[in-house]
Amino acid sequence: MKNRVLFWYGIVSCVVIFVSLLAFVDVKLSAIISFICVIFVGHTIYSDRVDKEVFVALLFALFVTTVYFYEYAGLNYFIWRINLFPLVMWTAGLVLTREIYLRLKIDNHYLKFSLLVLLYIIMLFALEYIGYYYFSIRLNSNFPSLLGIGILHGPIGMKAFYLLAGPVYIIVTEHFLKKRKGKKSGKKIKRKSKKVAVGKK
Repeated sequence: MKNRVLFWYGIVSCVVIFVSLLAFVDVKLSAIISFICVIFVGHTIYSDRVDKEVFVALLFALFVTTVYFYEYAGLNYFIWRINLFPLVMWTAGLVLTREIYLRLKIDNHYLKFSLLVLLYIIMLFALEYIGYYYFSIRLNSNFPSLLGIGILHGPIGMKAFYLLAGPVYIIVTEHFLKKRKGKKSGKKIKRKSKKVAVGKK
């Protein structure tokens, strides 16, 4: 309960930071700073779990920002060829997607995953719409939108990544992170059983 309160306090604080910074800096830099704060809050409260989630999410983010050269109209923030804005947004966004998935109280795995996919698409479209039309965050290119709906302007491969990244990330993290967790718990049980056996002797 304490961790949950701290988590939401951290999220609200990061939103306040984002809104406050808008008066002084570019919206993309404000988002970069705010979402780095979100990642740091997750690391501080749930370090054992979130650090691994961040690592996998960062690999996804590095993939899309390396394969596709992101250049936005207006200011850009680069480390070598990689644009910091999509790198940080994808890393934080994927971690938040998994955190939402873990908090869905649904026993049926397929129903839980299907609901997550629906929520992911809704959030993706909403954020793309807000970013494009309210904050004018637009790629410096002339690619058409997804099916003419006015969002997700980019090449076909980029559109496919945007739609599939969340669900694929959940599948990958569920498989590898849970598998490693299961191995660790299995080792602990074996150690305990050995201690019990030695005690009986």
